[in-house]
Amino acid sequence: MLQFNMSFLKNLNNSDWGHLLLAISMASIHFAPAVSSISLILFLIIVIRGNLISTEAQAKKYLMLQGFYILFFLGILLYDAQFDGGVDRSWANLQVALPLFFLPMLIRFGQLNHTEWQRVWYMYTLPLIWTLIPVALNFLANSEFLSQMVLESKPLPLYSRVYHIEYSLLITVVLLFLTLLWIKQKELRTPFFTVNYVLLWIGLHLISARTGLLSYWLGMGWLILKHSEGLKSSKIICLFAICGLFLLFIPTVKNRIINSYQDIQTTLTGGDINHKSFGQRVEAWKATSRLINEKPLTGVGSNAFFPKLMGEYEEMGSTLRPSNWIGPHNQWLQWAAEHGLITLFIGLLLMGMQLFYWQEQVIRILWVLVLGMASIFESIAERQAGVLAIVVFTVLLTSISPKEKTVKV
Repeated sequence: MLQFNMSFLKNLNNSDWGHLLLAISMASIHFAPAVSSISLILFLIIVIRGNLISTEAQAKKYLMLQGFYILFFLGILLYDAQFDGGVDRSWANLQVALPLFFLPMLIRFGQLNHTEWQRVWYMYTLPLIWTLIPVALNFLANSEFLSQMVLESKPLPLYSRVYHIEYSLLITVVLLFLTLLWIKQKELRTPFFTVNYVLLWIGLHLISARTGLLSYWLGMGWLILKHSEGLKSSKIICLFAICGLFLLFIPTVKNRIINSYQDIQTTLTGGDINHKSFGQRVEAWKATSRLINEKPLTGVGSNAFFPKLMGEYEEMGSTLRPSNWIGPHNQWLQWAAEHGLITLFIGLLLMGMQLFYWQEQVIRILWVLVLGMASIFESIAERQAGVLAIVVFTVLLTSISPKEKTVKV
């Protein structure tokens, strides 16, 4: 019986194993981050192996770019170690983002391997739906109280170890991937597929984290714009109108819109921003910008960043209470403050170079829009779940692109 149940493993190819491990990493991040890390490491081993044994003519240029990424990581590590804390502390600060320094190989993995999506896609949706079920049940039982929490800039309680912003980003990247599957593969337009999409869509809007919502609708707007050929503008307007009306029936979305308006208004008029998430972010951006101005080229180092940031809050006479002095919630500002503008420029240059290796412009721009938006309102590369969302999005988008050649390893 055991042999029968496990026999399907013999038929898994390189792509299947990769997606299985990545899906396990995404599922376990909610309750066992260590298991998620192990699964992601095993996935990266498969990715690296697949790249190294590839006989494709273009493999060398990917490996060369990957070499630049590794040198860049080592350079940051050694440079950061010159500040207080040494190599050990610097490694502890940087290791969470290590998978991002394998972007060229992640892209190539998706391009090289043929994926049979009918046996893979639900591995990414079902774990998210499972964790959303208790959130929905809790909201139905306490809807009035929880809706008021959202109105006061507080997140809904989640039955997950993932912070609500990264949680919504994970849902966003999977939803946009499903949207592309719906567009590209008609055979997957089944009732089961539709139910999965609708449940995740409702879950994303129930949680109503602004970063996830903005990233999702920006990505959806781009996909609708690029795939609306043959559709009348009236139908597109009707589609958005239906979605907009439906959203009004989700109390958390309605209250998030009201909260966002009040938040921005209070910030612009100089009111009390201690319980305003956007106002706190603006204050954090000001403090981080002051830190950048002190050492624009070299940065202050990752070890000293947060103590110095807290000092900036005090020096600029922030109206926030010390308990509300938060991190920058902006990945670009944080990297600039920690490592300097020169390092940030080199990082952006390398990131821009890898975009030329993507095979489809629509997907390339979607990747930039979604992750760029998320990075403005959150330091997504500072937490394990945020890094995982970037890895998942990269692999899924490049896997769904046209293939140069299909291989099974």
